[in-house]
This record gives sequence, C-alpha cells and structure tokens, in this order.
Amino acid sequence: MYWSTHMKKTMIAAGLTMALSAPAFATNGMFVHGAGQSAKGVGGAGIAYPQDSLAAGQNPAGMSFIGNRADGGLEIFIPNRSMEAKEKDWDFRPFGPDLSGDIDGNTPNSFLVPEGGYNMDMPNGSAWSFGISMFGNGGMNATYDRHPMVQAAVGAAAGAAAAAQDPSLFPFPNGNTTSKIDLLQAFAMPTASYKINENHAVGVSLIVAWQSFELINNLFPGTMNGAGHQSSWGVGGKIGWQGRINDYITLGATYQSRISMSKMDDYKHALSADDGHLDIPATAGVGIAVNATDQLDILFDVTWINYSDDSGIIGISTNDGGFGWDDQTIFKLGAVYKYSDDLTLRAGWNYAENPLPSGNPFDGFVSTIVPATVEHHLTIGFTKAINEDFSITGSYMHAFSKDHTAGGVIPQAPALTASMYQDSIGLSLNWKL
Repeated sequence: MYWSTHMKKTMIAAGLTMALSAPAFATNGMFVHGAGQSAKGVGGAGIAYPQDSLAAGQNPAGMSFIGNRADGGLEIFIPNRSMEAKEKDWDFRPFGPDLSGDIDGNTPNSFLVPEGGYNMDMPNGSAWSFGISMFGNGGMNATYDRHPMVQAAVGAAAGAAAAAQDPSLFPFPNGNTTSKIDLLQAFAMPTASYKINENHAVGVSLIVAWQSFELINNLFPGTMNGAGHQSSWGVGGKIGWQGRINDYITLGATYQSRISMSKMDDYKHALSADDGHLDIPATAGVGIAVNATDQLDILFDVTWINYSDDSGIIGISTNDGGFGWDDQTIFKLGAVYKYSDDLTLRAGWNYAENPLPSGNPFDGFVSTIVPATVEHHLTIGFTKAINEDFSITGSYMHAFSKDHTAGGVIPQAPALTASMYQDSIGLSLNWKL
C-alpha cells in the first residue's frame, strides 16, 4: 500500500514538473492536435471516447469512465519550417542585394514533449472521480538568421540615411536582420467528474496554464528585443458532458474558457494590443463515438478555436487575433480497432484550414515567424498490453506540407511564402491501479 501511494504521488509530481517545463509545438494553430498518446493516434478525437488519464484534455467528463489508472509518456516533435522570398520585378531596386531564396527556420529542429496523468474513482460506490492531466498545450518556434522583410527595411533605411547624409535615419543597430519567435505553453488540469448514472457523466477541470515567450523582431528595432524568455501564468476552466445514448452511440460536448495570462512587461511593446498580455483563446467542441462492431469504434469530433478574440502581437494592434489569425474549425476522424485481447490499433485524420492572416500590411512577417500553415494530418497508433495492469501506447503523426503566401505584404518588400510540414512520434506507459 505504501509503495502504491508513494508511486502515485511521485508520478503526479514528476508529471507536473515535466508538463510545466515542456516545449511544445502546434498542429492546429497554436494548439496540439490531441492530449495523450491514445488520442493522438486517432487524430486528436476523444470528446466522446476517453482512453487514458489525459482524457480531460479532450473532455473532463471522460475521466468518469477510465477507472483508476496512471499514464506517462514522451513525444519527439519534428517540425520543418521555412520560407521562400521572391524578389519583385523592379526596374530600380533601392533595397540593396537580391533578397530572394529559400530560408531555413529550423533552430532547433526537434522538441521533446512529456505528458502525464492520474485518475482515481472514489471508493464505496461513490459517483465521483478525481484526477489530473498534464501536457504541452502548444506553441510556436521559428528562427531565421536573415529575414527578407527586415533586410528590405535595413536597406531602405541605409539608402535614406546616405541620401540625406543623416546617420540618425538608420535605426537598425549593426544591421541585424535576425527574426525569431519562441512560444511554449503547458497545461496542468486537476479534474473532478461525476457519474450521473452508468451512461452519463459531467466533469470540470481547473486549468493552470504556463507559457514562455521570446521575440526577436528587428523589423521594429529597439522596442522589443533583448528581453529573452519571459514567463506568464493564467487560470481557466473546462467543462464537459459525455453520454451513452444507446448500445451504438456515445456523444460528448465541452467548452474551455479563454485564459487570461499575466502580463509580460518586457514585451509590452511587442504585445501592445493588450499591453503585454498574450492570452490563450477559448475553445468548444462536440464529439460522437460509434460502436460499429464488437472490434471497431469510429470517432468524430468538431472543435472551434476563438483566435479572433485574442490580443495583437509585434506592435500591431489588431482585432483579428493574437497573431492576426482567423478563428479555426477542426475536424477529427478516428478509428479504434481491437485486433486481439492484447493489441489495439488506431488511425486518424485531422483537418483545419490554416488560420494565417491576409490583408494586414505586415502579414508576410507574421506568417513566417508563426508559420501555422499545416492543414491535413494523418495519425496511427497502438496499445500493447504487457499484462493485466500494464501496457504501452504509441502514436505517429505526419502533417503534410503546406505553403501560405501572405496577401498583404509591404509593397516594397519581397513576396514571402511560409511553408511547414511536421512529424511526431511518442510512447507512453500505462498502469491500471
């Protein structure tokens, strides 16, 4: 008994530490496509189909149906991000050398993303369950040693300063053309769920959110550089319902509040639309799980992310989202096949139109430093039972390459096309307690 209790406490503490220090990368805008290796194997679906103790990431009500268990895993995420600059056809080029070409943004080129969860049904026939789910929620990272829009601005300022013989017209110290964003987010979700009866449950999660943010933006020198990584915290909530309608159909619905994050004072100019705040937008979703056969379950979720109600970035006040993004509707389709008593196979598809902006004069800059271009994702996964209480779960995701050419770039700057594709592979260890 002592060993079991000690292990539970140790796992919770270790998982919380990992989750709140984990880098993560986005697949649906700034959000990961699912919470937990089981859900990631089915395209992130799971609002009506809980599979492990990270189920609260999809729907807190699902924790009522997973029993006493603990899960811990690690994922390797490999996004490939780049941009292409195409020089415009000018008779006179006032901005110096040719700025065109392919530019790599992969520094670093991979991320380790841990996860952990624990759930416990209350004893003596209680309808209550309590647990905690911890995972990297999302983020963004791209670093360019040279950015063509910055190069164009540097060249223009240098030309103006030389023509006027006035060095004060050149505001770019050392002519630095580097641009970088590094945004990491993680959630810890203590959850209480209540079984109304054998088929229906409701749940609520407190969300403790952490993020780390760094921006190097030499398009606007002197106002938002050199601050390094700044952290902020926020608290929000998530509620959900899950109900088995008949022997074949289970439904679910969930809503997650907007999370107001604490101010990052050193980036108040970069995040001027909300004076140093970069909040996490609200989400809502519905899901269905169909028991097609004794061996096969089909899952389908639709999730909405309210990006357009967020704050502005890189010194540009905007009503179009934290990165000038549009709202995003995500479709998740998955299949779970019980191949044998000790082997479960999974496959999934996840699609959402990319939320990148079009129409703002600085879209070319924003879209390349936060290149959330990917739309179609395919996933596979498995769970292999080792014995009655212990199993291993794995997943693999590929997000197909997608280009995005901003429609509102500065007329004098090169036309920019952001591009990205992604791969991830993860494993988790699962205990029934």
